[in-house]
Amino acid sequence: MVLRLVISMKHNLYSMFAASPTSGGGLGFSPRNIDTSLVLWLLLLVLLLGRTVGNALSATSLNLFVANIVPSAATLGVFNGVQQLCMTFMRIIGSVLLGTLWG
Repeated sequence: MVLRLVISMKHNLYSMFAASPTSGGGLGFSPRNIDTSLVLWLLLLVLLLGRTVGNALSATSLNLFVANIVPSAATLGVFNGVQQLCMTFMRIIGSVLLGTLWG
């Protein structure tokens, strides 16, 4: 769950880092320059790779964990639904949390 929250927050953190002033530790780009900077595109590719690998690892490990703790095959669908609900909830919390920090 925590990994899912971190992945969601990292996606929103990129915009904050690019637009923050350099005195605050950011890159200091204006919204027009964010689209054309090679450094930002390379950073975005690295973050996208991390997000993709993190999504694959977290989803796979959670699916295996749920499949191993389910008491019977009849309740597997319910447990998978709860797992998906929790993963989606973490994505919402991550976006809202960083959105409030940004605004």
